[in-house]
Amino acid sequence: MAPHLFGVVPPYPVFLAAAVAVGFSIASRGLAAAGVSRPSVVRLLVLGVLAGLAGAKLYSAAERGGVVWWDPSWEIGNGYRYPGGIAAMAAALAIDARQRGAIGLFPLLGDTLAAAIAGAMCVARVGCLVAGCCHGIPATGFLAIRFPAGSEPWRAHLARGWIGPDAASSLPVHPLQVYFLIGSLLTLVAVLRFHRHRRYDGQTFLLFLTLDGLIKFVLEAFRLEARPTLQIAALAFAVAGVLGLLWNRGRRREADFPSQRRENEDVNLRVEVPGPAS
Repeated sequence: MAPHLFGVVPPYPVFLAAAVAVGFSIASRGLAAAGVSRPSVVRLLVLGVLAGLAGAKLYSAAERGGVVWWDPSWEIGNGYRYPGGIAAMAAALAIDARQRGAIGLFPLLGDTLAAAIAGAMCVARVGCLVAGCCHGIPATGFLAIRFPAGSEPWRAHLARGWIGPDAASSLPVHPLQVYFLIGSLLTLVAVLRFHRHRRYDGQTFLLFLTLDGLIKFVLEAFRLEARPTLQIAALAFAVAGVLGLLWNRGRRREADFPSQRRENEDVNLRVEVPGPAS
């Protein structure tokens, strides 16, 4: 829990890169197992990552009222908001799928990304803990943690007059980053276990939206610097997930979507179709 790793490297960009790598790995394995060709896997995930980062940055900039133009290094390494990333990633991949005539495969892609996003967020939350961002409100008890002088929580407490400039650490606070990490880990386990028993493509992603949204909606109440828009977005995701699950509650999986299990040269997807019995 220091402002810089080894006193030199800002921690959050390092963990953000690691989170992207973890998500990329989980999603690539899932898509490959579903029969998507390697070139398409790479193209889809690169598009998803770039759109997700751009959306997260735009959401953060809008929330802050602008971009920190005078400190581009800070802007690149900080200030990303999860709801913007999810929305931008989904929009970019849906548009790409429609343009390539493969919109029917979008639900399958969403199911794969559910686990990838949850896994990536587990790593990103470690970066939040080390960097001190997304910190919680003051707390007591054995779970409460302190951040060192110069950290973001320390500066926030100093600005509020809760501590003096000579304080060696912040006040004890809720380890909100750890709460978020546990929430993402539970979501990851849930979607991985559920995915094997899903009744239709897209159901896993709807479950992910529901669980992840509800968890984040509750945990945002523990953030020191309240972000109402984040709670609203989390609730919106959860409601969308619940409505989607209810709308499709009587649906059954269509034998692996045989009309889509074919070679599609436009999108470079290849999924084998069993031939007639001989």
